Amino acid sequence: RCDARAWHRPSPRSLATLGMTGFVATSTLKTWTRPKRGCAFERLRLQLTPLRLSLALTMLLLAAIAVPLQGAEILVLLPLGNVSGDDAAPEQVRELLVKRVSARGWSIAPEGEVESILEAERVRYLDSLPASAREKLASQFGAAAILTGTILAWADGPDPVVALALRMTDADGRVVWGEIVAASASEMEGLMGAGRAKTAAALAPRVIARLTRQLPEPGAAARVAPGRGTSILRRDPPTFRSALHAQEELRRICVLPFDSTTRNAARIIGEILTIRLASTGEFEVIEAADFRGAMRAERFQSLIYMTSEELARLEPHLGTTLFLRGNVHTFRQGRSGTTEIQLDMNLADVASGEILWATTHQRRGIEYSGLFERGTIQSVITLADRVVSEVVIAQANARPQGPTSNRSRSRLARGRQ
Repeated sequence: RCDARAWHRPSPRSLATLGMTGFVATSTLKTWTRPKRGCAFERLRLQLTPLRLSLALTMLLLAAIAVPLQGAEILVLLPLGNVSGDDAAPEQVRELLVKRVSARGWSIAPEGEVESILEAERVRYLDSLPASAREKLASQFGAAAILTGTILAWADGPDPVVALALRMTDADGRVVWGEIVAASASEMEGLMGAGRAKTAAALAPRVIARLTRQLPEPGAAARVAPGRGTSILRRDPPTFRSALHAQEELRRICVLPFDSTTRNAARIIGEILTIRLASTGEFEVIEAADFRGAMRAERFQSLIYMTSEELARLEPHLGTTLFLRGNVHTFRQGRSGTTEIQLDMNLADVASGEILWATTHQRRGIEYSGLFERGTIQSVITLADRVVSEVVIAQANARPQGPTSNRSRSRLARGRQ
């Protein structure tokens, strides 16, 4: 989650692609019951000769064009992160995103000006922004929110795959909306292969349409999209939830980079966790940039071999001693349902030593197949999202158990007295 790849500023591009917003005026003819002679409607009809009616409509059209759209707001779209390995993907995805986001009523801040601010603030990672950069962007453009995106997968081949993560944060760094969509061409085709995309570029518009389906319009209430829990035909992953982990409390937590031997697996799991945890309403996930700033402030060079006591020293900077860490044991892209994910994680209070939540989970793509193997998950990103979502929802539904440390047992006993 916090070990994003460094961002290298791309070559400047023309802002001409932003285009102009057009207006189309339409009129609707309605049938009216003829009013009684002498009433207000009849007098108005007699006054509106064809010439006068034409002039009136012209004035209304000019007035509509002159008045700005009510509620239109500025949105900052950051340069996209890319772990797919395809260098051409960011430009194609950004173009599609700008169209979709603009259609929702947002005005996109000029790309060149955004990049200039990021360069001036010496921003190297685009998985999140430090507070100074967020405040600068918000004040410079009067932006209501910042949109951060990552291309998790972009691959051609017999079964093209596209996976994208998108989240919206406010000026304080809180995630107010987010979604993840990963799909292969076979997963989005119709019956008998109808409408199957032959390339990632052809599949991308469908994925982005699904990704932005619930993107809030300016001024509308925002909600982070929840994941899908375990179906009634399967068991929830084994989950421990401490009695000290109260559901009615909003907990501020920091998601540490997971340990993994598979390239980009930790980054992908971190992106998914940030969005799915925020969707529960129980967690406020600290931005990775704020965590990196706290590490620099305490002069920690690496997370490797960091003790709980050292992590506790970050509390003045982060406002929490709760850290989520874990391991990705298996992250394998397969065929014919052999795609597999296995992971474990735990949420710990490093100040008290209390484990508040712990779980382990493993799934294969074939486990989700139905009749004629419809529903089988082929993409490892899709499977990762299902696994993480099932884990997050299972912890919300888990029955609280006793605390795991002597100190916390005494705290719980005092609380019950």
